[in-house]
Amino acid sequence: AEHISAGMLFGKRGNEVAGTGYTMAPEVWQGSCGQKCDVWSLGVVFFHVFSNKMPFDPPDAALETLPRAAKAHIWLELHNKGPKWELMQASTQAQDLCKKMLKVKEKDRPQAEKCREHPWIVKQSAWCQASKDDVREMCASICSWHQRHPLQKAMLLLMASSFSSTSKLASIFSILDSDHNGVLSREELLHGMQQAKVDPIVARKVATSLDFNNDGTCSFLEFVASCLPSLSDEYESILQCEFRILNGLGRKTLTLPQVNACMEDLMTLANFTVELPNLDQNRDGKICYDEFSAFFGPTAIPYSGAIRRPRHASKKAAKRTPKTPVKKAATSPKKPAPRKEPMGVIVNTTPARQLVEPKAES
Repeated sequence: AEHISAGMLFGKRGNEVAGTGYTMAPEVWQGSCGQKCDVWSLGVVFFHVFSNKMPFDPPDAALETLPRAAKAHIWLELHNKGPKWELMQASTQAQDLCKKMLKVKEKDRPQAEKCREHPWIVKQSAWCQASKDDVREMCASICSWHQRHPLQKAMLLLMASSFSSTSKLASIFSILDSDHNGVLSREELLHGMQQAKVDPIVARKVATSLDFNNDGTCSFLEFVASCLPSLSDEYESILQCEFRILNGLGRKTLTLPQVNACMEDLMTLANFTVELPNLDQNRDGKICYDEFSAFFGPTAIPYSGAIRRPRHASKKAAKRTPKTPVKKAATSPKKPAPRKEPMGVIVNTTPARQLVEPKAES
């Protein structure tokens, strides 16, 4: 009605008292109604869906025998009294929207366009945008996270943090984050999966897979990174952009040093060290996009090798660790030893353990 009235086809207010009493707005009973009377009627249906009761329910016997003016008086009294909101089994946001739609004063009631912008409608719309296939692929992508090569995981985290073409995932994350604290708890994930009608067994696997650090939570970056492979078209576009960034010169291939430097950077960012894989499938000394995407594409590549400590941490540890017992036992500045004195006499005659114990006793 709002869109039609913009063309002045139905710009005038109605003055006919007609309709179904249960859904008629107060202004309809008063003989002067505009477009917002439809918002009231939808609010009545909204309340009924979540309570299985009509918000305004006068005695049927009285309605059958009374004249129209008396009926209008009864309905308007019920409208001013308001519904029993405790009967509405819905979230706080859903109740807030319904209360606004059932405002007795027409000027206080929102237009239909404003109702569409309500947070409850926006959240429900985000779930509706994801089909059953989308949800299934998203869950499969999340569950495959722990099967991925560490370098694949690092690339996904980099892609998730570098690009903003993930609005669908951001909307879904916002829905799941019911307490709006920026992280997802296991309970929030399970509840969200239940709303999306995901199999309970799969939902538990999803919640477990998203707990990267075994702390019972999942950050937005972790959620997007694990879901990215399910967005086939968007993923391909983002990966091609990464390839172009690495290339820099606009060539169709990367050199082996360029690719190895990329993987070294990924290991530095993600704080791990693994043996570098060979992406040069045809052994021509160059890496084309097909070879690059064969490894960093959406398909999970398993890894069973060792994951070593960060190299920078190892270097610090090496600096703190004495190479010989002689250096560990030294408590004063070094003095040059006489040339005739054989180096290492202390090491050969005194056990290393005895060199440390006197220092502890003092």
